[in-house]
Order: sequence, then structure tokens, then C-alpha cells
Amino acid sequence: MVAFRDISIGKPVALVVESDPALRRLTSTILRQNGYRVFESGVGVEDWYIQGSECTVEVLVVGMNLAGGKSGLGVAKRVWEKNPTVRIIITGASSPDEKEMNVVRDAGMTFLSLPYSFGRLSQAAASQSSRAAVA
Repeated sequence: MVAFRDISIGKPVALVVESDPALRRLTSTILRQNGYRVFESGVGVEDWYIQGSECTVEVLVVGMNLAGGKSGLGVAKRVWEKNPTVRIIITGASSPDEKEMNVVRDAGMTFLSLPYSFGRLSQAAASQSSRAAVA
């Protein structure tokens, strides 16, 4: 397991929680090319993050459906409730239903449908950065 102490020194930190390894690598590559220091997890790290740490994660990119039947939206919502300044981007093959989309909108999260391009993720991360700067 990665030691998360002092990882936020220097570059902004992004955490990518996605059960598909190829998608997790692609997302991480795009974020790194946009200047983020990226940490990845299939599952598990989100629980560490929710419980608190000394690391400041600025962007969370989470898949809608995670391994083991975990809800990515549930993880995102718990993270947002703990720290509403975290910029959250949720990804998924299909759009959230109306109730889920209300949660996404109410929390100021962004939803990206798969497949997404380098440009779409970069734009979403930049939009989330602008939103957080205003808040």
C-alpha cells in the first residue's frame, strides 16, 4: 500500500478509483499530463480517504460501478460530505438515473460517460478547478 503522508507536496493530487485497470491507467495518464500527481486504486483507498488522512486530495475521479458491487457514486457522496472542496468527476458507461443525477448536480460533481477523450477529461478537471476556486 502507498504511504500517503506528504504526497501533496508540490503538484496537486488526484485520486483515481476505478476497477478497470486499463481505464484507471488511461485516466491517470491524462491527469498526469495535466500536472497532477496521481494515485490509483481499484477499491480500498476511498475508505482510507473517507476516514481522513494527512494528504490533501484535490480531485477524485471515480467509476460509477466499482468491483465488489461498490457504488462509485456512494463513495463520491461520502467523500463530498466529508470534504466538499474535493473536485469529483464520476465516470460510467451509462448515465446515472434521475435520482443519482440529482446527487451529482447538487454536490457540484461532473459526470463523464465512457468512452471519453483526453480533451473531455482535461476540460472536466479544468472546470472543476474553476468551480473550486470560486467556492
